[in-house]
Amino acid sequence: MREFAGTMVLALVLAGVGAWGRTAAQNPIPSLPPGAAPPVLTSPQLSIDPKLLHEQERKRRELEQKQLRQDAAQLLALAQQLKTSVDRSDKNILSLDVIDTANRVEKLAKKIKDSMLTGR
Repeated sequence: MREFAGTMVLALVLAGVGAWGRTAAQNPIPSLPPGAAPPVLTSPQLSIDPKLLHEQERKRRELEQKQLRQDAAQLLALAQQLKTSVDRSDKNILSLDVIDTANRVEKLAKKIKDSMLTGR
């Protein structure tokens, strides 16, 4: 029974290979003549209104400026909080709150600097 099943599988595989070969021969892949360039696929041209682009750019810059102002105000508040925390701390005690606030000031200052350099 096992040999019969193995023989049947082999017969089906060979029949499939033979059928594939006939199909490939009947439907060959079209080829280009020698020296011919492949066709260039083009997309339809989109017409974009320059006024619309200008308006979008203006709105983007306004939003970036608004975010920059908010970040600067937050940086000022954090810097004042840091100064108050340092003034209250003892010279022999290192406060984790001071370190955390200093890290937040540093990250926000870097964000503002990068935003101003890249324009985003």
